[in-house]
Amino acid sequence: MSPSTLPPRRTLASPCREAVDPALCPGSRGAVANERVDYKRGAMRKGWRRRWEERRRGAARTGSSATEFSRRRVDAYLRRRWAWLGLIVLFVSSCTIALWFVLPGSDAVRGFGAGVFVAGGVGAMYHWTVLASGAANVSVGGAAEEWTSLDLRRLRRRGWRTLDHLILRPPHDIDHVAIGPDGVIVVETKWRSVATDLERHSDWLEAATRQVRRNERDLAGFLGWGAHADARITPLLVVWGPEITQRGDGPLEGPNGVNVIAGEHLRTALGDLGEAHLDHADIDRIYAKLAAEMDRTDGWALRDVNRPPTLTEIANEWARRALVGVVAFVAVTSSFFAGWGAIPLIALLVAVGIGARAVDAWRRFAGAWLGGVGVAIMTIAGLAAVAALST
Repeated sequence: MSPSTLPPRRTLASPCREAVDPALCPGSRGAVANERVDYKRGAMRKGWRRRWEERRRGAARTGSSATEFSRRRVDAYLRRRWAWLGLIVLFVSSCTIALWFVLPGSDAVRGFGAGVFVAGGVGAMYHWTVLASGAANVSVGGAAEEWTSLDLRRLRRRGWRTLDHLILRPPHDIDHVAIGPDGVIVVETKWRSVATDLERHSDWLEAATRQVRRNERDLAGFLGWGAHADARITPLLVVWGPEITQRGDGPLEGPNGVNVIAGEHLRTALGDLGEAHLDHADIDRIYAKLAAEMDRTDGWALRDVNRPPTLTEIANEWARRALVGVVAFVAVTSSFFAGWGAIPLIALLVAVGIGARAVDAWRRFAGAWLGGVGVAIMTIAGLAAVAALST
């Protein structure tokens, strides 16, 4: 059919011409702009979600094992020395009462002096407990893990992904794992408060490197690393401390074939990484596999419901309940400024406490709330009775 015999082109009515908002028309400038905005928003949400997930599996977990062990050391010490600690509390209380009567001046001056003495006594007792229980060294070890994690997180801008406190063989954990173009780095962090020369062989260094090598074998077995012979798993021991010495800035080859480096040189050594053996797909796949295992082992740890609560957990729980009771007490006493309107307000506060008993998450606070309401009512009733009798 020749061009001259073609049927005339019909002009179809485009729905975009009658659209109220031209930006809704496919292909229009407004539609393209909206698609770009939606894409940017989706990318931003994806980036935020990824950063949150990496923080949850990284910085938020750093030093968790050291913190838990430190807390257990303090708890065990408090249980063993409760009699001595009770005597110290009694001594501080007696001295506070004596200061109230001995200090000259107004009640404000005496209250300030007594408060300073109580705060100093409680702080000194806590400091002594942490040192005597041996939890101080463990706490510093947790801080060292945070320093290592901070240096490893600087690799993320170069395509690396990191995880902290990975458990592959309970109850042992791997302090840090970094996955990037150069391969996988298994990192163990140690703190030494004594002078240590990393170039000199010692029993401590032998034991520490043996632990790193064991972590490397566990990770290689979990990943099935035989399929990635071109990419390596590098074991690295990072030692922090006030007197850690080594020659040069790079890692040293320590016992058991493990790289050893002082913490102050870690950032410089990480900057020299440059060989590319893994692409982004491999990095994401390995990270996803380790993250899934991390979530599974976390769920396994949370099923340990038979562990008795520690003294710290008990104290925190009672502090929360006391705070709830104080809030209820203040709410009731403040309601009396409303005059006769205090009656429905108090009834509402009581109803809130009764309703909270029906919710599992709030049930443990319902008693404290109702107790605060009851104490406030009895206090105000007692003050009113005393005022009536004195007139």
